[in-house]
Amino acid sequence: MLSILLQTENLNNLTESVNKVTDSSIRIAQAANDFGALRVTFGVFMIFIIIIVILFIWQIFVLSGKLNTIYGAAVKTTEYFETSAEGDIGPSQAQLIVRRNFNSLSQAIKYYILRIRLENHIDDKNKIKVKIDRLVRNEFSELTTYLSNFKCNEKVLSFIVEDDDIQMVEDFIFEQVYIPKNDFTISNMDQSTSIFINGLKLSYIKKIPQ
Repeated sequence: MLSILLQTENLNNLTESVNKVTDSSIRIAQAANDFGALRVTFGVFMIFIIIIVILFIWQIFVLSGKLNTIYGAAVKTTEYFETSAEGDIGPSQAQLIVRRNFNSLSQAIKYYILRIRLENHIDDKNKIKVKIDRLVRNEFSELTTYLSNFKCNEKVLSFIVEDDDIQMVEDFIFEQVYIPKNDFTISNMDQSTSIFINGLKLSYIKKIPQ
């Protein structure tokens, strides 16, 4: 009887030991599995970090290229205006400046003619003459001031402007303002003004030293 009890106790101890070993094996396997999942997660995280770093570096290169482009454009612009401020322009540039200024003057004269014709007090010709004189002198003053910023062959470009031209422009505007209503058309005024200013512009261009 004692022998049977001892065998039973030994069997229980063995079973308990097996259970402990089995439980330990399961825990070890679970830990290994968790470690593998952790490694996978860590690997994905590292790949994500590497992608972010690559994108950041690529963005730095792109921004650096854009900044270099902007810097180059800024340097060229600065050099251009420094050159212009010093008056180092050639005949072609001088001609272009004169053309653009006279094109603007032509549009201004057309506007002045139409505006004055629409006013109610054009019967007072002396008052209209004073107004035209003020407008034209302002335009020529701005033109002379602008051209004085440039030199062509060591000559200040404003030398091409003549005071006699002011009176000639005033007379032209006055004549257009007092054309009879039945004879006046905007298209004819536009054409006459363009022809007049183009002739004046050509005479100025011819004065530019080559």
